Amino acid sequence: MGEYWRQIFVKRYMKIRCGILLGFTFVANAVFAESVQVPGRANPWLAGMTNGSAARRGDVAPDESPVPVTATPIEGHATYTFSASGSVNHGSTLPFSGPDGEDLASHYLGAENGIADIAAPFCSLIGVFLGPNQPDQDPAPTPLDFTIPRDRDYLELAPALKQPFFIGDGLTSSGVVQEIIAPIGATRLFLGVMDGYHWSDNEGTFSVEVTKVASDPPVRLRLHPSLSPTDADTVANPAKATAAPTTPSATTGPVFHIFTAIELVWPSETNHLYQVQWTPSLDPLQWANFGPVVSGSGSEVSVFDSTRTHPQGFYRVQIVP
Repeated sequence: MGEYWRQIFVKRYMKIRCGILLGFTFVANAVFAESVQVPGRANPWLAGMTNGSAARRGDVAPDESPVPVTATPIEGHATYTFSASGSVNHGSTLPFSGPDGEDLASHYLGAENGIADIAAPFCSLIGVFLGPNQPDQDPAPTPLDFTIPRDRDYLELAPALKQPFFIGDGLTSSGVVQEIIAPIGATRLFLGVMDGYHWSDNEGTFSVEVTKVASDPPVRLRLHPSLSPTDADTVANPAKATAAPTTPSATTGPVFHIFTAIELVWPSETNHLYQVQWTPSLDPLQWANFGPVVSGSGSEVSVFDSTRTHPQGFYRVQIVP
């Protein structure tokens, strides 16, 4: 079960005179899977609340509580995928929608019970990670916004604790399985339906398969700034840049190298194709393809990236199916 991946993440901190590079690879496959039925009345803002706890406009636990994932271990940094079908509505007289939902909505009056607001399609499948504590014991985090289709078309998402996130049918618009990375401290996952208020008159059910993806131990990469003269600038006496010497013997101080490119290297296999992706931040993740697809050779392959315009970033390499 699940998609066969190999990913390489590289965190880069580039300074004027040096670079610090860390990386790892892993091969992922499904290790846990669980089927969950999520009724239309499942209110995510009652996640983790005790029986009798109320939500705005009349909902109450456990009648309108979201559905906990119970058979699949929930752990920080673990990766989860979802496959959802079925339909629900947000009122007995309204039409039914699939897991990707319809129109757009936010939660009535924002955060509630310590759980953040969210902007997402009505009737869409959403989830929220919690730690061991009742969520109303500390303030809610900032909300996530999925009003733009591009933001719902993510490849990976790393929500915070108590930060509801859009799941939909679990696929991008092109049919690629989307991945959710659990936040540090996560011990519970709840699934519910997006609505503004009053879940109690909603109808229908989503059938959801939750899969926890396992990864092999990390494999370190050989990474370094580019030492090619075409990719690095040599500066002598940077404080006197207007009087740079023409030969090393003419310098009166140390010579510094400013590396303007980074080389990312990974072992490859024949008959495999690889796509490098890059994101400027892990919060939020904004993966974008970098460069062309690379053919495996059976030995190490590499790509270069300029550091002139983005001094910090994160990389991964995926096997192209």
